[in-house]
Amino acid sequence: MLDKFRKIIQGWLGKALITLLLLPFALFGVSSIFQVNPNKNIVVEVNGVEIEERELLRAVEISKQNLISRLGEQASSFVTNEMVQPAAMESLISQELIRQSAKENKLDVSMDAIHKMITDMEVFQLNGLFSQSHFEELLRRNGLRPETFPEKIRDEFLQRQLNSGYQSTGFSMPSEIHALKALRDQARSFSYIELQPERIISQIEVTDAQVQSFYDKNRETFRTEEQVSIEYVEVNRSQFIGDLSVTEGEVEKRYAEKLLEIEENQERSASHILIEISGSRDKVEAKRLADDLYSKIVNGEGFSLIAKEFSDDKGSATQGGSLGFAGRDVYVDEFEESLFSLKMGEVSKPILTEFGYHIIKLEAVQPEAGSLASMESEIIEELKISKAEQPYQDAIEELKNLVYESSDLAEPASYLGSKVQVSARFSKSLPVNELLVSAPAIVNAAFSTEVLNDGNNSDVIELNDGKAVVLRLKEHFPSKIKSVEEVKSQIKATLTQEQAKEKIKTLASEMLVLLKAGTSKDEISKQYELEWKEADHIKRDNGSVSRDILDEIFKQPKPASSEPYTSSFSLPSGSHVVSILFLVNSDENKVGSDLSETASSEVDDEQMRSLLEGQKGSLEFRSFQAWLKGEAKIKEL
Repeated sequence: MLDKFRKIIQGWLGKALITLLLLPFALFGVSSIFQVNPNKNIVVEVNGVEIEERELLRAVEISKQNLISRLGEQASSFVTNEMVQPAAMESLISQELIRQSAKENKLDVSMDAIHKMITDMEVFQLNGLFSQSHFEELLRRNGLRPETFPEKIRDEFLQRQLNSGYQSTGFSMPSEIHALKALRDQARSFSYIELQPERIISQIEVTDAQVQSFYDKNRETFRTEEQVSIEYVEVNRSQFIGDLSVTEGEVEKRYAEKLLEIEENQERSASHILIEISGSRDKVEAKRLADDLYSKIVNGEGFSLIAKEFSDDKGSATQGGSLGFAGRDVYVDEFEESLFSLKMGEVSKPILTEFGYHIIKLEAVQPEAGSLASMESEIIEELKISKAEQPYQDAIEELKNLVYESSDLAEPASYLGSKVQVSARFSKSLPVNELLVSAPAIVNAAFSTEVLNDGNNSDVIELNDGKAVVLRLKEHFPSKIKSVEEVKSQIKATLTQEQAKEKIKTLASEMLVLLKAGTSKDEISKQYELEWKEADHIKRDNGSVSRDILDEIFKQPKPASSEPYTSSFSLPSGSHVVSILFLVNSDENKVGSDLSETASSEVDDEQMRSLLEGQKGSLEFRSFQAWLKGEAKIKEL
């Protein structure tokens, strides 16, 4: 293996490997190696490894936002940090234990590969190219440090690697596959009646006394959140663009700079044919063969076919000579000079490098440089924004002075030539649906002691996209418990629904008692004026019966040959179901030849095996996580 690696290093891709090894230092600098934080606040130690409070806070925020995204924006009113913090802490501990286990098991990935992953992430790119400043800005905006981010990505990669190891080790026996398929393809015949609360809502009467009793027992649930409305003025960088002009020379200069930036960072996809000079083929013979192959290509023969047959670079030959995309300083000098001088689709004459003669074809370029005409409007806007930056920053500095000296926002607004605006009411957890007030910095400032309690103007708050805001309190709405009259209709609706559910539950129990006593379906249908729904030969994936009902029906035991199985169960919707299970069909009886054909399908067997083994692997990994935690020394601080 070492011999093979040595040959690669000595080969024509050696410089590419060396460049990649140097890439991390070029991108992230030596600060990624040495970083000291003397003000750490530790929340937990896992086998002696400290986890800081800021990591927990970040994990809490991520968990909170994930939960809100699944439940909907309305959930932001009740999903709190306290609610998700225990799970976030468990997740951090589990991640650290897996990281330690991966290290102990000598799982590894090189940091140059990690940095390549990062530079390939679209979120860190501008115009298709990695941007260091954009990378740092995004991380800091999300509470992450650029110097430690690569290590975090590496840890996550190793954790996935360990998880994948367990996932891939699950195995199954043929008997398990057969049993699982029999369960999957099982069919059941049954009748059922679904009793829905809505059908008897009109029969429910809720008294004022019941409303008052419920209110008295649950007063705190009717407490409103503290709310505010604010006055604010904003300054936008676009205000200073005004009549700014841009000369033709400035546009041309910026266009030339952009072309240079694009060219310096541009990647080219190349294919090549390598004719090596060796003991069996001297330089003259290699040149003769390379010239002959070049002539064939020029005369219309396929580059890819010739590469597959004649190229001595066997790794790329199987791909028609394709080397994929690469930027500058990857290939040897002669190769790079030729590649970056080619036009799209052009094929170079044979060029000599230390590895032999190459014939190179340019396949693609990314990103492509646009014409001046296509980029002119973008460049003009960019130049105007750049020119507006200084007066914008000057205005912010002056605004900071005015805000400090003023008792209201009149003078700052007059200076900016703008109006004082007023927001709608909003709380900490449920800001109003306005772009401005939805910014966390705005919400934090509005509820700060300086603004809320002291009645001062806020500091100037700089937002993204060249915008800054200063605000003060307009009106404060303290938290309070709503009166019973304010929530009477809400309570009545709740009690009506609860009583309706209890009534249908009692009704379902009555019907089940009658069934077990021998009363026929038809008699029950007539007595309660309800109609049975018939489900014949229904499988688990059938769409004609609700998923919740099918889940319950398929949990029920197989009925005796002469005695159907009767049952009553509730649904998440609040409905109650009365069911009669008559028959369970397996692949040995009613299902017949269809199941036999399915059972004999190799593709089906493979899919089932993959599913079962994946589930076993997941279960084993969770068991492994539990074992790691049981063996670990965990100290919450």
